[in-house]
Amino acid sequence: MVDRIHRIVAGHENQDAYADAFLKHGVVATGWNVGDISKMNGDEIQKKAKAEGYGNPQEAKSVLLRFRDSIAVGDPVIAYKSPNTIVAVGRIVGDYYYDDKDNLGSSKGLHYPNKRKVEWMEKPRMFNRMYLPEDFRTAVSIPGAFKTLEYDFSVIEKELSKVPEEEEKEKTLEVESEEQMRVYFKNNIKELGPDLVSLDERDTSVGQADILAKDKDFWVVIEVKRNATDSAVGQLLGYINAIKEDKGSDKVRGIIIAENITDRVKKAVLGLNITMYTCKLRFVAKKVK
Repeated sequence: MVDRIHRIVAGHENQDAYADAFLKHGVVATGWNVGDISKMNGDEIQKKAKAEGYGNPQEAKSVLLRFRDSIAVGDPVIAYKSPNTIVAVGRIVGDYYYDDKDNLGSSKGLHYPNKRKVEWMEKPRMFNRMYLPEDFRTAVSIPGAFKTLEYDFSVIEKELSKVPEEEEKEKTLEVESEEQMRVYFKNNIKELGPDLVSLDERDTSVGQADILAKDKDFWVVIEVKRNATDSAVGQLLGYINAIKEDKGSDKVRGIIIAENITDRVKKAVLGLNITMYTCKLRFVAKKVK
């Protein structure tokens, strides 16, 4: 059986605020505040979007019409936070409505007044898209505010039942250095994916990666940082390309683990096969004198 599954990105910039609002209010929502579109046609939406100064009125028309007309009550929906996090999974329980009164919809708040009511599953939440079926997880990450994907939702539900509870919690480590972070994740590689196996080798033709691993199909290069900046992405891409050449395989993906990940880095990895994790660190202070 093929279902129509709607993947909706939880806002832009500060995605945590949008994700929290989606869950708090039991909704999915999208922007382009052109007023209540319940009775507007496409030309009216595009005209209003242009008058409001939106950069791409045609996109506003396309997304808003599909959000209003192409989603049916009962359809599965996935709230997604770039680059790799599934916020929650649920089902649509209401028709389109316009609400600009709360923080999610207000022009002084998050600017997402176009809404649909959702009944979210209690678990799992805030987990990596790699836990989704292999032939579906890539489609989920395709750029765009709103995508409708065709897939058997019962297969996805089976995979969701396998997401460990630990995946939903942010890891906190008590360490003295990035090297201790590296050693921890090398020895506890399953926390980054159930099929991952860490390798003893780290060398590539352009230097030594923090961790080299494999899963069922891919070589996996892992970089561990206190703060993930632009240079971390460049470094990881260098290792990924080196492994592709060294191993003669295009099946190479990357993982970044850091306490702090900048918005520039999150945007830089969009469309790339790179997964990102945050890890809270408590650095140990030792008296030396």
